[in-house]
Amino acid sequence: NPCADTDTDGDGLPDTVVSGCTSQSVVAYTSFEEPDNGTKYYDYGDETTNHYLWNNVNESHVAYNTTGNELGFTLYYESTGGVGLTDGDYFGVVTYTGTVGNFTDGTKGYQMSDVDGIATLALDDITAETLTFDLFVQDDGWEWSSSSYDYINISFVGANSDISILSTYGTDIDTGYSSYLDNWTTTTVAIGAAGNGHLEFEFSSNAGKEAIYIDNVVFTSTVVLTADLDDDGDGWLDSDEVDCGTDPLDGNDVP
Repeated sequence: NPCADTDTDGDGLPDTVVSGCTSQSVVAYTSFEEPDNGTKYYDYGDETTNHYLWNNVNESHVAYNTTGNELGFTLYYESTGGVGLTDGDYFGVVTYTGTVGNFTDGTKGYQMSDVDGIATLALDDITAETLTFDLFVQDDGWEWSSSSYDYINISFVGANSDISILSTYGTDIDTGYSSYLDNWTTTTVAIGAAGNGHLEFEFSSNAGKEAIYIDNVVFTSTVVLTADLDDDGDGWLDSDEVDCGTDPLDGNDVP
């Protein structure tokens, strides 16, 4: 941290802080390292109804309840008349890097593909000033016509306002968003004005290679550090402790 460098008693508070210094600090994140990856995901529900999707044994996790470190997330399915994820698809937390080459943080990422409907990945609510995330869009001839097309909508849904981050709705991804194809793109967005809210990835496609991958989602805010008033953790305030030297008779410290 540029505002401090020493924490003698290891309590997370710095001994001293540079006057007037502030810094950006991570307040929440996920790179999908904690949830489990597995085989194809199968939705055992009714593909004709809208519903939340939950995890199945030995299958890639599509939802996650946080344990206090990485953010949790939910997945919601909306039917458009297709089979949804009932036919088994590569969806959720994965380690497969044959398409992306590598994930940008850790060994896992989140894949969305072949929904045969609409899927919305929503991260837990958070209050922050800035958001960054990495997105990989597979280049596979995305479908588009005036009546039917694949799309990606990414937004931050806040208590005060919603922020549209990326919306391909109504546009051919191949031509309108070619810069996103077959490479990792890092996006940074100011979200402070939106208030408390969550990041959403809404995705619609009907082919296995029509896929997006998400990784390294980080929320940051400006943090002002507070100096530790008891640097050595002995229960006495630093201002009340005085170094009296040593006793000339026995050489021990004078209390």
